[in-house]
Amino acid sequence: MAIREVRASGLEYLTLATELLQRTRVEDPEAGIWEAADVQWWWCTPRRSDGIGHRFWLDEEGPVAPAVLTDWGRRWQCDPIVVRRFFQCVVHEGASFSPLDAISPRARHVRDDSSTMGQPHRNAALGDQPIRTIGRDELKAKLDRGDDFKLIMALNRWAYDAKHIPGSLHFDSPDELYAAVRPDDDVVVYCSNVDCLSSVALYRDLIQRGYSNVRRYSGGLLDWEDAGLPLEGAFTTGR
Repeated sequence: MAIREVRASGLEYLTLATELLQRTRVEDPEAGIWEAADVQWWWCTPRRSDGIGHRFWLDEEGPVAPAVLTDWGRRWQCDPIVVRRFFQCVVHEGASFSPLDAISPRARHVRDDSSTMGQPHRNAALGDQPIRTIGRDELKAKLDRGDDFKLIMALNRWAYDAKHIPGSLHFDSPDELYAAVRPDDDVVVYCSNVDCLSSVALYRDLIQRGYSNVRRYSGGLLDWEDAGLPLEGAFTTGR
């Protein structure tokens, strides 16, 4: 099985870390590991570690292991995580290796370099400026009228395939999103519920990149479903 290595920071890091933790939880529901929501919550606070190119190892389905580094102020924490079935050796660039063995020394290298890092990556700060929002009724009316706008679900592919608001778009990478959405587009972003930070992160990133007509549907999937409104996806029961 081929494994490739990438470096990620900012929103790309958050996306990969979230997918990795969700995948790990599916592989081993009883594993003593962070939840994806923990990483999203920590990402609210700007940290020097946000600007570091975190190392991730990916197979054809997504991330299988990272060396996640977190700046806690007085100390740095490095967490190597491996999806359980990848504890065994895999093939990376033609040679066999164990992700668990490979992560530790490379994580130490990243940790040693961290002391030279400056301010956080500009995409890391969720900021303190008010977020423009849209309510459920207004969003439903826009969909019913067929308004020309982009409704973007800010969760991973698995979550989108499981359940999403009809008419939603999903992008597998920031590059794919910014190639498809223009700065003058009318954009609404959402995720699972009011406490989910994925849509907040995407909202902030869009604003920082010059997108001026962006709003967040903060209620997300939970609010939409609680109102008995239609959903699409593999895990929906049909309404």
